[in-house]
Amino acid sequence: MKRNVTILALLLMVVQLFFPFGNALANGSMLPPSDISYQEVTPDDIKLSWNSVYGATGYNIYEITEGQLILKQKVTSNSYLMKDLPEGTYTFVISTLNSDGESGPSAPISFTVTYPEMAAPANLSYKISNGNNVVLTWDAVKYAEVYKLYRVSESGEFTLLDSPTKNNYTITNAAEGTYQYAVSADNVLYGESPSSAPILAEVVHPTMVTPSNFKYSITNGNDVTFSWTSVPYSTEYRLYEITENGKELVGTTTNTSIKLSNVAPGSYKYEVQSFSDRFGESSGGDGLTVVLDEITMAAPANFSYQLLNLNDIKLTWDSAPNAKEYKIYQIIDGEKVLKS
Repeated sequence: MKRNVTILALLLMVVQLFFPFGNALANGSMLPPSDISYQEVTPDDIKLSWNSVYGATGYNIYEITEGQLILKQKVTSNSYLMKDLPEGTYTFVISTLNSDGESGPSAPISFTVTYPEMAAPANLSYKISNGNNVVLTWDAVKYAEVYKLYRVSESGEFTLLDSPTKNNYTITNAAEGTYQYAVSADNVLYGESPSSAPILAEVVHPTMVTPSNFKYSITNGNDVTFSWTSVPYSTEYRLYEITENGKELVGTTTNTSIKLSNVAPGSYKYEVQSFSDRFGESSGGDGLTVVLDEITMAAPANFSYQLLNLNDIKLTWDSAPNAKEYKIYQIIDGEKVLKS
């Protein structure tokens, strides 16, 4: 908002007011600024502007307080921003500066700073994420620098939880129960708004379930890989072997599969459970029986040779199941001698 003050009577009155200063504001060769206006950048930040004066090297900003002329600032541009002004009415005049001195004062300009009333946040609501995180949101409030989030007791007592700068807040890992919250908007100058209408938020912890589709596969003869379907909220999975003495933990993982290597021949029963560092471990579920037979390594078939370069012998054979390496023997006088 801009206002221009051009009333001749005010100008004459101001000139009379400053006339006693004679030499201080009497450079007849320099005119004072004209068309002074103000703009409310915010309710407490006011910007003065005026037309530039030809030949000016700067401007003096004076506030008139109780009939006194008080120098507030010297500037070289044709604007002046005042921040964080207290509530009240202000009157300013501006003079022009050049190498010869200072002009007389401009026509005065007055404005009133009035702080707005902070509005209470509207539409406070919540949702539950990650099982027991309470995510609170509300509409943003004009001029709010922070918001004050309160927990409200059954008796109506407000306890401050935090002062977020955004119009949302997450309460992590909340215990089971019913909670009541309210929020207000706050500005360091304008004060705190009334609180919003309280809301009730109910937190019920989920029950961890046993992973489904539990199955296994065997590789390399006795490596057993287990897999299953993921479970919401799980932070890890636990693989147990079921024995006569109960459950024995044999492995944990954050993935949906785990491998047991070089398992001895035999019959085993396993089960897998989901686990959350917030909600605990699942229970129940069907076990899985794994049978590993004794493995007898078969001799490679189709063993043959080729004679190359007159005295190079190339030996070849078919691959054998589960083989990790092959051993080459030379039979010398009926004895096996390992060659490679």
